Amino acid sequence: MKVSNPNLPETYEVGGYCLLGAETLLTRTRELEDQVDGARENNDIEYVHKLRVASRRTRAALGLFEECFGRKITKKWTRAIRNVTRSSGAARDADVQIAFLKNYAKINEDKNAARGLDYLITIHTTRRRAMQATVTKALDDLEDLKVLDDITHSCSALRDEERKEFDIKTLATYGRAYDHISTKLNEVLALEPFVHDEGAAAKHHELRIAIKRLRYTMEIFSSLYKRGLTDQISLMKRFQDLLGEMHDCDVWIQEFNVETESMPDARYGVTKVLTHLSQVRKSRYMNFVSLWNDAIFTGQFDTIRQLTNTRPSSPIVREMLNRDNAKVALLADIHGNLDALKAVLADANRSGLTIFLNAGDAVGFGIYSSQVIQVVQSARFLSAVGNVDLETLEALRNPKNTGTLDSDIKDLSPADIVYLESLPNELRLEIAGKRILVTHGTPDSVDEHIYPDSPEERLREIAAKGSSDVIITGHSHTQMKRVVGGVTFINPGSVGRPVNGDPKAEYAVLSFNPLTVEFRRVSYDVEAVADQMRRKGLPESHVQVLLQGVPLKIIVEQEEALKKMQLWKRRSTIDKVKTVAKKFTSDESHAEQDRKLALMIFDRTKQLHSLDREERYWLECAAILHDIGLSRSTKGHHKSTLRLILNDPQLPFTYKERYIIGSIARYHRKALPSKKHFNLKPVNQIEREKISILASILRVADALDSSHKSVVQRVNVKSFPNHTVLECVVSGEHNLEEKSVMKKKNLFGKVFKSELTFEWKSEPTRTEQMRS
Repeated sequence: MKVSNPNLPETYEVGGYCLLGAETLLTRTRELEDQVDGARENNDIEYVHKLRVASRRTRAALGLFEECFGRKITKKWTRAIRNVTRSSGAARDADVQIAFLKNYAKINEDKNAARGLDYLITIHTTRRRAMQATVTKALDDLEDLKVLDDITHSCSALRDEERKEFDIKTLATYGRAYDHISTKLNEVLALEPFVHDEGAAAKHHELRIAIKRLRYTMEIFSSLYKRGLTDQISLMKRFQDLLGEMHDCDVWIQEFNVETESMPDARYGVTKVLTHLSQVRKSRYMNFVSLWNDAIFTGQFDTIRQLTNTRPSSPIVREMLNRDNAKVALLADIHGNLDALKAVLADANRSGLTIFLNAGDAVGFGIYSSQVIQVVQSARFLSAVGNVDLETLEALRNPKNTGTLDSDIKDLSPADIVYLESLPNELRLEIAGKRILVTHGTPDSVDEHIYPDSPEERLREIAAKGSSDVIITGHSHTQMKRVVGGVTFINPGSVGRPVNGDPKAEYAVLSFNPLTVEFRRVSYDVEAVADQMRRKGLPESHVQVLLQGVPLKIIVEQEEALKKMQLWKRRSTIDKVKTVAKKFTSDESHAEQDRKLALMIFDRTKQLHSLDREERYWLECAAILHDIGLSRSTKGHHKSTLRLILNDPQLPFTYKERYIIGSIARYHRKALPSKKHFNLKPVNQIEREKISILASILRVADALDSSHKSVVQRVNVKSFPNHTVLECVVSGEHNLEEKSVMKKKNLFGKVFKSELTFEWKSEPTRTEQMRS
C-alpha cells in the first residue's frame, strides 16, 4: 500500500482493508450529514433518532479503520462525533419516553391517573425542549471543526489512491473482518450466563451494547459476503430492540419513582405507569429469552463464525485461491525474525500477493517470536507446523529442557502457544486444479530434509505418499525446485535464517496456469537485527549465522579454527586489520598516530597495569579501528565502530576478541564503561577491567592527536604514588591537544586511581640538536 497519510503506521496488508474503510466512512458521513438540518429544526423526531444511529455507526467505523488514518486524527474525529451521539442520544431517549407516556395516556381508562400522566408528560416535554440547545451546540461544533469535511476529504483521497492498486475482497480484508466480528461475538457470548437471570438489569444493558457493536461491525463488513449477513444482522437488531426496551423500562421506573416525591397528587397516576412498565419489561424479557434460546438451539451464533470463517478449508479461501491467474507467496523458517518477515511482506504486497503458504518454524533463534506469531495468525497465512515450533512446545511442557529456546519462550503468550498447538503437520489445498501439500519436512517426518541433491529415489517415495502435484517444504533453509515423477518439490528458502552466504530474506512466488516458481531475496537491515539479538543476550553464534547467512555448523567451525590459530600472536594479523580499516576510513594517518601513541603509553605504564602481549594486541587493533564508524555517521560514531567490529566478517577475530576490541574502541570517547551496556555482558569481570584500562589509554592517545596533525612525537611516563605525569614532546602548535586531554583523562584516573597531569615539551630543532 502506498501511504499518503503520514500518520498511517507501517503495515503490510492494509490496502484493500483501508479501501473498504474509506468507502464505508464516506457512506456513514453522508448518512450523518443528511440528518443534520432536520435534527436542528426538530420538527420530526425521526431526524434526531437517525442522527444518533448515524453517529454511532460512524464511530464504529472509525474504531475499526483507525490504522488507515492514524490514531491522532481518528481520535479527534471520534471525539467530535461522540458529542453528537451523546446529545442526540439523550434527546432521542426523551422523545421515546414522551411518546410512550402519550400513547399510554390515550389507552388509559382510569381518569384518576390522568393528573399523574399529565405531570410526567409536562416535565419531560419541558426537559426535551431544553435538550435541543445541546443538540444544536454539538452540531455547531461539528461544523466549526469541519470534521465531516475532513473525513470526506481523507476518505476520498485514500479511496482514489487505493482503487488503483487494490481490491477490497482480499484475504487480508476477510481475515480482519473475521477477527473483528469474532471478537465482538465473543463479547456477546461472554454475557450469556446473565441471559436467564431476570434481575440482572445491568448485565442486560451490557449485553445490549455488545450486541449493538456486533451488529454495526457485521453491517460494515457485510458487503464482503455473498449473503450479506442479512439474517444475522436482522437477528441482532431484534435482540437489540428487545434489550433496548427492557433498558428503557429499567431507567424510567427509577426516574418516575424519584419524580413523584415532589408531587404527591401525581403518585396514583405514576404508580399506574410504573405497574405498566414492569409488565412491559417482563414481557420484553420473556420475548428476549425465547429469541435467545431459539438462536442457540438453531446455531445462529455458530453460523456467524461459519459465514465469516477464513480457515484454509473455508469457501472464502477456496474461492480466492481458484481465481484466474492465481498466485501465492511461499515462505518458511521465519525463526522469530520480524524485520525479515516485514521486508518479505512489503515486497509481496508490491506484487499484489495476498496469500502466503507457510511451511513452518515461525519461532526459534530470533528475538520477536511472539510478534511473528501475531503476524502469521492473519488469514493471509495458511501454515503448517515446523520442528522448532514443536520443540518450543515441548520445552514449555518441560522447563528444565529449554536450552537455546529460553529467549523465545519468555515472550510467548498463552494465545501464542494455543496458535502453535493448532498448527497441522501438513496442509492440503487445491489451487487452480493443482493439489498442493505444505509440510515442514516430509509426510514421514517434520525433521527430514529435502535438499537439491536429495536422491531421486527418495523423492519418488515422498511424492507417492504426498499424493499431490506440488509439495512445498522448509527445514533445509535452501531455495530449491525439483520435478520428480511429475511432482514439483519447492523450498522457498528461509525468511529469517538463510544459509547460502547471503543474509537477505528469502521467499518464493508460485504462479499457476502455467505452473512457475520465482525465487526472491529481499534486503533488510540485518545489522539492526544483530544489534537487537545481542542486546537480548542471544549467543553470538546465532548472531553470526544471521549476519553471514551461513549454517550454524560453519560458524562454529570458523570460531574453533580462529581459537586454535591464535592469530593475535602473528604480526600479519595487524596487516589484515589495517586492510579492513582502509575500507571505512580515509584518515589513515590519524589512526596510525593513535596506534603509535597508545602503544607508547601502554609500554611505559606497564608497571601500573601489568598487562601483557595479548592485551597490547587488543589495544593496537582498537586504535587502528577506533574511527571506522565515521563511515556510517559522525554522530555516535564510536557506537557505529563497535557495530562494525562486531559484524565485519573479514576481521580475524574470535567472538570474544570482537567484543573486547570493539568495546575498547567504543569507549575511546563519550560514556564510560558500564555493566548495563550490552557489549560488556559477554565478557567477564577481569576482561571488563582490562577493557577499561585499555580504553583509558586509547582515550588519552586519541586526545593527543585532536588536531589530526601528529604534533605529539613521543610520550614519556613518570609515575608517583597517586599521581602520573605524561611528558609529551611536541613539534608545533598543540593547544587543541592540551584542551582535549583535560576532557578525556577521566577514565585513566579512574582505572589507575591516579591523578593524570601533562608536561609539554617542544621537540628540539635540528640546529638545537647539533649544538647539543
